[in-house]
Amino acid sequence: MSTTPNGNAISLKITKFPQHLLIPNADNIVSFQTTSLSNQEENFRFAFKGENMNIDVKPEEFKREIKFGPNETKDITLTLTPTSDGFGKLIIDIYWLKIVEYTVKIQKVRTTVPKSKIKKILGKKGFFKDNKKNDFDNNEYLVSLKKNDIKTLENELKSIKEKLNSLENFQVSEINKKIKTIAKAYLANNDLYKALETALQISNQSEQLEFYYNILRAYSRVNLEKTIQTINSLTDQQRRNEVINKIALDYVDIDPVQINSIISLIQDSTSKDQVLVDLISKFLTKSPDIALRFSNLIQDEVLRVKILFNIIKKIQETNNKEQILKIIHQINQIILNSQKITLPNQNYENIMYEFLKDSVCILAELDCPEVADSVVKGIPNNQLREKIAKDLFNVLYEMVDEVRRKIEPTIVFSQYYHLNIYASKITNEIRNFCLLGGNVSNNLLMRDFNFNNLFL
Repeated sequence: MSTTPNGNAISLKITKFPQHLLIPNADNIVSFQTTSLSNQEENFRFAFKGENMNIDVKPEEFKREIKFGPNETKDITLTLTPTSDGFGKLIIDIYWLKIVEYTVKIQKVRTTVPKSKIKKILGKKGFFKDNKKNDFDNNEYLVSLKKNDIKTLENELKSIKEKLNSLENFQVSEINKKIKTIAKAYLANNDLYKALETALQISNQSEQLEFYYNILRAYSRVNLEKTIQTINSLTDQQRRNEVINKIALDYVDIDPVQINSIISLIQDSTSKDQVLVDLISKFLTKSPDIALRFSNLIQDEVLRVKILFNIIKKIQETNNKEQILKIIHQINQIILNSQKITLPNQNYENIMYEFLKDSVCILAELDCPEVADSVVKGIPNNQLREKIAKDLFNVLYEMVDEVRRKIEPTIVFSQYYHLNIYASKITNEIRNFCLLGGNVSNNLLMRDFNFNNLFL
């Protein structure tokens, strides 16, 4: 028998131990009382091992980690079943599960950003030019004349044109002036087509085109539907888009509801986007909400995100954090659904990636780093997610000390016992012999008869 006790942790006292030859289905019971020697709660693990025999442990709790209260005593019962002849070995090891605390550095989401960046971020987002004052006066293109007066002016104009070659001193500008007056009179009399037809008589082409499109612009305030029908028939796309842009900007102050139908005349997405930028710029000072609605019509993703950042810049002046956060989530959705961000381009060195970093920074500052971290973790592209987490580490994360616990099993008790066992053919005589407390030397059980003395 070998013993390695450690009296500082636990004690083990045998209360029952079999002295007879162990055979199957007999009362092969080993009982212990075990007492914790600690004045505080401790955890132990008991290991019962058998050589040439099976062991059944009761209660079941001793088959796993078990907790002892201060100086607590518990009872253990082992039932031994031999599996061969000769001797068996019962081994008892008790481990004290020592709890060891240690410190590790871990990455943790910050509770707040270390410093404000929103002012610097939005300071880089200047995009809109200052709105020029709209000095267009449509009343300048409306001259109230009766039809007879218009006819008289037309006759005068015809007469002047017929004598033009003989009137050296007569200025062409005077003729153009009369033409404009006649066109304005027709416009005032709600005759758009006659006004435009008259405008085409202006001899200077540049002056003619400018006046022609101004006639359309002025009449849009009188009859928008008829103006749109006329614009639809124009073939010069550039001039056509220019007058649509101007009319749309005029309607910012007249009737914003009509703007959608006006800009729908523009087929080219790039041209339409530019008109929308001009509209948003003008609406931004009047109604950021309307500017935000128009931003949704912009087709170019990069341009739309630029516009949204500039809308945020304007809203920031009123500290409307809730509205800014809604726009930030909209920006994130646009960027993460864009092919321009999902495909790596020189290690994500592109403007959309910069926009994503800026939006996450603003989200972390105005909401909290935890929400920003959830956006980062929700990025489906692994490479992109790791890249932005690394680049924004100092904004979203910090390294902190964390105390962890681990269990270090330390053996505090080890003991083994040899027992004579027999599992071969069990006769009634052998069974009765064992039940009466009889035992046999293990050399006989192993059929070793090389001996000189026999004790009964």
